[in-house]
Order: sequence, then C-alpha cells, then structure tokens
Amino acid sequence: MSSPSDFYKDWDGICQECLTETASWTMSMFSTKLVCWDCKDKEMQRPDYRLAVDADELAIKRGDYNYPGWDQRKASIEDTN
Repeated sequence: MSSPSDFYKDWDGICQECLTETASWTMSMFSTKLVCWDCKDKEMQRPDYRLAVDADELAIKRGDYNYPGWDQRKASIEDTN
C-alpha cells in the first residue's frame, strides 16, 4: 500500500486535472490527483464536495491515511454491484 508521500513523488509542476503548469498544488478530495488551486476551487463547488470531505475525515479517524477519494470509492462500490 502506498503512503501519502508516494503521491508527492508524482508532482512535476503540472496540475493532474487541467494540465496547467502551476507552482502550488493540493490533493483532490475526489481522487489522488494533485491539482492546482483553480481546480480545487471548482471541485469545492460540486454538490457532493461536503460528502467527499466527510468521507475523507472519517477514513482518517479510522486510521486510513490512503483514502483514494470520493469518486474512487464510489467507482469501486459501483463496480461490485
């Protein structure tokens, strides 16, 4: 299982969502993509953003520091149905 720092190794100065060059980034709440702040602002406007944040916080409380994000979790549940 990868650690959170493994994702940082993938940072090359390009937003993994919009592919724009940027000097700063954060991880998406919906996946493990490293995104620019413009993309972060856009995802914060999604109606399910609060659900993604709550799910991430619950995972951390349970000791899961490798939560794949809300969209990835939802996709894995849908794959099993």
